[in-house]
Amino acid sequence: MNRTPADGYASPPCFAHELETMQDGIAAVDPVQKRDVARWRKAERARLIDLRLGVSAAERARVAVAVGAELDRIVDHGPDTVISLYWPFRGELDLRGWMERACTQGSRAALPVVVAEGQPLAFREWRPDCRWERGVWNIPNPVGTDEVVPDILIAPVVGYDRRLFRLGHGHDLSAAPRHSDGHGADRSGRYAEGGKMTQIWLRRAYEKPGPSDGQRILVDRIWPRGVSKEALELDDWMKDIAPSDGLRDWFDHDPDKWQEFKRRYAGELDANHDLVAALRQRLESGRVTLVYGAKDDEHNNAVALKAYLSAVET
Repeated sequence: MNRTPADGYASPPCFAHELETMQDGIAAVDPVQKRDVARWRKAERARLIDLRLGVSAAERARVAVAVGAELDRIVDHGPDTVISLYWPFRGELDLRGWMERACTQGSRAALPVVVAEGQPLAFREWRPDCRWERGVWNIPNPVGTDEVVPDILIAPVVGYDRRLFRLGHGHDLSAAPRHSDGHGADRSGRYAEGGKMTQIWLRRAYEKPGPSDGQRILVDRIWPRGVSKEALELDDWMKDIAPSDGLRDWFDHDPDKWQEFKRRYAGELDANHDLVAALRQRLESGRVTLVYGAKDDEHNNAVALKAYLSAVET
């Protein structure tokens, strides 16, 4: 499988680098992989947006000033420079102050306009005194200004991974600007201020291994009944990172005990720092799938372990 980002994209779509490029296009996605990716995207998007919304207004303002200063350092302002930004929502970094300042320094600012779902974005010039109308998702759009092609595109993301593949809001929209010759922006710059995406996936031991599982690690203390070593295709069995026998017996997969179970298990993991460090080291090299045997997909030790590791990474 070709794991290099496919040619022809304005920027590499998240996970597109894991699809095989065939002579007649991109090969069909395995249905199990498609389901797993959809589940992961939904859960990870919600987790990261919740984290972002929890950042104080003062901290957001501080970061906006710092990012603006860095933009001033790397952006060459001039009358022929068109910079596309965005109108922030759901806790996104607010660069409107920098956008207005860029206009006073000679650059032209633009905002993306959703023409229709599945269609390329249009970019309209923005000026501090221009008129507005509400567009898709109630985001203001400039009215009565010229449609332009950005030289520099600055766009927020929900999260990013170590290889800088990003997770957005999940809308089926093309980021390539409309242009008569079919070309997009000459340069693009991305500030991934949303948060780092976790590389941790979950899969039940009785499910077929997926093509994008990465390193598969069994995190149960007891081997799943009736499953062979060959069928699990494991890279490791970290039985000692599982909850203690006493904690497992006390919990007994009772949803009413879930929050207390997570608290107690986190305490055990705090004390088991060598194994936790070894697992986190594996995450440095790419995706890790935690394999478990429980029937309950929402209340089990693998879910609790993923939450613990994600909280530590954040």
